[in-house]
Amino acid sequence: MLNNVVVPLDGSALSEQALPYAANVVEAAGRITLVSVLELLADYDYSLVDIPMTVVTAREIGQEEVDVMNQRMLQYLQGQADNLRRKGYRVDCVVEVGRPAEAINAVAERVSAQAIIMTTHGRTGFSKWLFGSVTQKVIAQMPCPVMVVPGKVVVEAEEPVGDTDSLTIPATS
Repeated sequence: MLNNVVVPLDGSALSEQALPYAANVVEAAGRITLVSVLELLADYDYSLVDIPMTVVTAREIGQEEVDVMNQRMLQYLQGQADNLRRKGYRVDCVVEVGRPAEAINAVAERVSAQAIIMTTHGRTGFSKWLFGSVTQKVIAQMPCPVMVVPGKVVVEAEEPVGDTDSLTIPATS
């Protein structure tokens, strides 16, 4: 069993799928550090393709907006942390600003994590090539082992399909 892991969360249900895995591999009184990264600066190099990109920096949106985003993400992480604390885990919440993979690895190194447990969003094709994968970048620079949980998209019906008790199947001749 591990006693100190980092779990990156981006606010999506997909990223939260790493939480049960973390709870399964961490000792009952172990430490889980939840980390989220606000990526405000996009500095991709599109030397092979000409795609216009909007670069957003903290200066352009204002420090007040950055503080609001930071506070919202921290509140989200605290909500996730409360669920884990009820199960006996010690949980820290960290919000960083910067490039996600670099920030995740820096936090893992700073807290001396034994592992990073994260989901992959499963992008393929052009999207993966163009933007890269945070998971791949974390693995490329990993300061500790990385457990990658395949993200599964759960589709829920908004309304019941119908009354299945009165479903009749026509007889075949």
